[in-house]
Amino acid sequence: MRRCDPRIHFALNCGARSCPQIAIYSSTNLEKALNMATTSYCNSEINVLPENMEVHLSKLFLWYRNDFGRTEIVVLRLINIFRNVIINYFFSF
Repeated sequence: MRRCDPRIHFALNCGARSCPQIAIYSSTNLEKALNMATTSYCNSEINVLPENMEVHLSKLFLWYRNDFGRTEIVVLRLINIFRNVIINYFFSF
């Protein structure tokens, strides 16, 4: 099985409060739409507490942890691709 594209989790709606909004995707806009959904989610649903050097992630990151990365550093690298403000790698979850 090919590795899951983790952006898919930000494009699907699971019904929970922190899950992304429903959108329509097509083959012509899929890459752009996945990037937009991921960027929106990573900037609105991830809470950074600089005074404590902590990052609070939504349940999606817990439920599908292996799709985002096996270590905190790998997960932060992925998140930082889509964040407007980069999260320092010294922060913990």
